[in-house]
Amino acid sequence: MNADLAITCPVCGGTVLECLGAAAYRQPHKVAGVAIDLSEIKPVLVRCKNCTYWFYTPRIPMDRLLECYSKSSADFWTTDTSIAAKRNYARKAELLRQYAPGNRILDYGCFDGGFLDFLGSSWFRFGIEPSAKAAAVAQQRGIQIIASSTENIPTGKLESFDAIVLFDVIEHVNEPVCLLTTLASLLQRGGILLIETGDTDSQPFQRNGRLYSYCTPIEHVGFMNRRSLGAAAEKSGFRLIAFERSRHMQRSAWGYLEGDLTNFIFKLLYHTKRAGLLLPGKLNRIANAGLPRPSRKPDHLLAVLERV
Repeated sequence: MNADLAITCPVCGGTVLECLGAAAYRQPHKVAGVAIDLSEIKPVLVRCKNCTYWFYTPRIPMDRLLECYSKSSADFWTTDTSIAAKRNYARKAELLRQYAPGNRILDYGCFDGGFLDFLGSSWFRFGIEPSAKAAAVAQQRGIQIIASSTENIPTGKLESFDAIVLFDVIEHVNEPVCLLTTLASLLQRGGILLIETGDTDSQPFQRNGRLYSYCTPIEHVGFMNRRSLGAAAEKSGFRLIAFERSRHMQRSAWGYLEGDLTNFIFKLLYHTKRAGLLLPGKLNRIANAGLPRPSRKPDHLLAVLERV
């Protein structure tokens, strides 16, 4: 379905947009495990034809999302020692060693400090985290939490950072250029931003569109690829210097097989409903949402932006 929509792309300001369809959010509606009421909002996913950024409109107010983050549970703490391998921390640390001009690092959206803990005490480690519970765990690991969001970063009290990491965060942000501009101001010239997020150029996104599992969490509001990230970088004081495809999470062979089976069941229910057949309550809710599991194929990008 194509349509020109009278709204503006938050990355490039473009107004020629392609409608990819209504949001296929997971049900019941929750953000970080916390219930959220979306009864008055009916988002659709659109793609900017200029920079190729995907985003939802109308937007869910960010204060409502932040309220959910602040109440998030401890279900996904990274204290599990297997997380470092699953999240490919070693490759990310390698990129930091290769490109960062020093060892003063900030993790924006550090959660419980898992990645900074992996880097070790040879780095001066700082974090920004909206979840009070997660921030407390990070502090126990020796991470200095400086704020809960960019809005309350103490001004005039921080030296410039050599590196900032932004892992699975920018897809949560309604105004990505504003966020990148703020982060650029916290970096010294030549400092780097290491970013990981979903890649809409990847095969899973291209094949499934709005139904892809990365598009179905309510808190995911915008989706990048190399072109849109480059456009956002240029507008915010960065240049793209390294880019590669990545996975959000490495899984076991059984984990991939389980995901394939789960997605097959979803597709069966989805097409059953589209054929006009009635489904009972829970199955109907599943059929109205998107893929429940990510693809076994790489669906993320990992990029290095340098402050100019």
